[in-house]
Amino acid sequence: MKNFGGSLLLTLLAAVVVCGMFPASRAFAQPFTFTVPVKVSNLLPEVTAVEVQCLVYLNKVEGVDWSSNVGTGSKSLPVDAATGNLSSTFQVGVNLKPGLSPADAKWYVCYMNLVTPAGKGCGSVNAVLTYQKVKTGTPLNCGQSGWLPGKGP
Repeated sequence: MKNFGGSLLLTLLAAVVVCGMFPASRAFAQPFTFTVPVKVSNLLPEVTAVEVQCLVYLNKVEGVDWSSNVGTGSKSLPVDAATGNLSSTFQVGVNLKPGLSPADAKWYVCYMNLVTPAGKGCGSVNAVLTYQKVKTGTPLNCGQSGWLPGKGP
């Protein structure tokens, strides 16, 4: 049974691009774009893609709180089936819920999922699902959160 190899790394940059501040009544087309470099290697064959999801919130949250986010976006890219590797920069656009402007959002959470026909999730040494297991000592960062630029305390 093969585990993740030498490196599994998700580096998230808070490179958020705000595409303008508009009145709350105007519709928005992805007012935030997160630039997320991802490098994974030696993934199990059942991992077919990597997905990055980003959410924005009105205030700071712990972890991922699906009930209080005010905007979401995701992007998936295929893993090289021959090598189990993916090294790419994801551009994840986030759409806001109706009635909100980019100025309302203050906090972000972005995280990575490994995608398989059986499901998706991120890994750890203690993972229950085989495709999510990593070798002890393998660097792993499944996600990042923080204040949007200019919004922190």
